[in-house]
Amino acid sequence: MVVALRRHYNGVARTLEEEPGQYLPMLELDERDGAVVWKPWMLGFARAVRLRPGAWSRIVSIDDLDVQEALLVIKRLYHGTNGTSNLEPMGLDLLDEMAPMLICGMVGELSALRPLRGGAKSCVWEVTEVSVSTAEEQVPCPCGSGRRYGRCCGTH
Repeated sequence: MVVALRRHYNGVARTLEEEPGQYLPMLELDERDGAVVWKPWMLGFARAVRLRPGAWSRIVSIDDLDVQEALLVIKRLYHGTNGTSNLEPMGLDLLDEMAPMLICGMVGELSALRPLRGGAKSCVWEVTEVSVSTAEEQVPCPCGSGRRYGRCCGTH
């Protein structure tokens, strides 16, 4: 599984480096209504952020409007995922509808920071084993089953 993850991550890194406009996150479609299921992607992204706290603290300190907007998108999406958003229901619906586009923009903006990672042109990401936190397991599954994400789609 680690080899498959590394292959996928390196493919994403190549796309972001060579053709950033072609980046599309791997998101599922809900078979019932065709809606894009983006919340598991966001949980995975949040998990990846926790793997590199030092790198993210440097990014947070960057005084650039585009970077700060990308970080705000991350926060909004994460809070929309884990049920801690202060948005009204209409705002949450809009966030849900716009999430795939927001994810693409946020990842594209943050990938432009690659020179801050040590100046390397090529980015090969290391993959380590990570356990899912208890908090993430308690998130309601976006598939609508009524079960917790960690006990439903998060087990795949």
